[in-house]
Amino acid sequence: MDRTPSLLLLLCGAAGHDASAAVDALAAGRRYASVALGSAAAAAAAERALRDAAASGGWVLLKNAHLVPQWLPRLEKLLRALVR
Repeated sequence: MDRTPSLLLLLCGAAGHDASAAVDALAAGRRYASVALGSAAAAAAAERALRDAAASGGWVLLKNAHLVPQWLPRLEKLLRALVR
């Protein structure tokens, strides 16, 4: 069976609902990173986590993206580059 990562899945949560616990439970036993956004350091950590997950097939949960709207265009470019 081929274990090469081949699918990008992006889910967006609803305002006022924190699905972190459910995602944490689903990710048990998998390569998984959870990053709380809101600072420049967190954005850099999120980018590293996304690159690592794209290479390894892991999962990344980005929390509080509403705190960094100026970073979202960069996230879009990164995701586009990772799926090519």
